[in-house]
Amino acid sequence: MLNIKFEKITLNKILMFIFLNSICIAAAYLCCISKNIFLMIIPISVMFSLLAFFIEKGIIINKTTNSFMIFKSFLGIKIKGNWQLLPNSKYISIFKTRLVQEDNYKVPPTKNYYEVYQINIFDVDNYCITLLNTEKLENAKKAVLQISSYLNLPILDTTTPESKWVKHL
Repeated sequence: MLNIKFEKITLNKILMFIFLNSICIAAAYLCCISKNIFLMIIPISVMFSLLAFFIEKGIIINKTTNSFMIFKSFLGIKIKGNWQLLPNSKYISIFKTRLVQEDNYKVPPTKNYYEVYQINIFDVDNYCITLLNTEKLENAKKAVLQISSYLNLPILDTTTPESKWVKHL
């Protein structure tokens, strides 16, 4: 089985967590001094939401059952998804695309665009399954190389305007 974490906890995330958590603790302390218990709910709730910094994402591929599963991990505890079948794979591609996130709560509604890198597996009929999305190119490159070597598939790099078959990214 191949186990890849493509969004890991980094030192920057840990430092940002420590910094923001320190601010929340200071705000909670100030609320305690001013004896305003209700305001203390805000920094405490922010402290709990900062735990999202410790969520990692990954994929598990099982060659024997020809299936894959996306998982999330929080401090080493995996929250697994469902196993999905892989197609009769012909090649794997790394693809740069723009996704849109609509904000309907604003008047007028706004759209925010952001770029992601997708790793897709194509079968003999050119049917595509997206294995993962990540915002960092280096994460996508590492993952596509590992998946390609594990499943013995050629790589099509479509992150640039001209698509090209590659052995190493």
